[in-house]
Amino acid sequence: MYLSEKGFDVVSCDISAAVLAKLKEKNPSANVLELDMSKPLPFEDNSFDLVFANLSIHYFDAETTKRLLSEIRRVLTDDGYFIGSVNSSKTFKGIQDVAVELEPNYYQEKDRYVRLWNKEQFDYFFGDFDFEILEEVTTTRWERTKIMWEFLSKVKKLDLKKEQRIK
Repeated sequence: MYLSEKGFDVVSCDISAAVLAKLKEKNPSANVLELDMSKPLPFEDNSFDLVFANLSIHYFDAETTKRLLSEIRRVLTDDGYFIGSVNSSKTFKGIQDVAVELEPNYYQEKDRYVRLWNKEQFDYFFGDFDFEILEEVTTTRWERTKIMWEFLSKVKKLDLKKEQRIK
């Protein structure tokens, strides 16, 4: 709501219709879209200046995560920003007794899946972005201490000289 109140055009997306309905209750004029981020994003290329993903991109296996970040890059303008947060691998202690590792840093915890991020994960998955901020922070949510990464990244600029040499 903050960005909408400041005059920005915002599309609020979530996989949960119930969450979107609550948002519409608070802000009837909100532009909402129910969407599954594991599928291609239903937006035109270069259509957003900013994508904000708060604790939402860490539910996917490596292949889906790569595809999602590629989709986010596709919908961002060449000067676009991708801002968000993901769970840190330091939170593993909280699930280690019940989690099954399916691939490096990706776990099944009872009936949910979660990727726990470390610096190497950012290096691997965020090839299309340069970080302006990437920091691990500790916060308290719902009376629980949580360790997560917060990031502010910008679409990586193409090195035109390098591109011309390759051609």
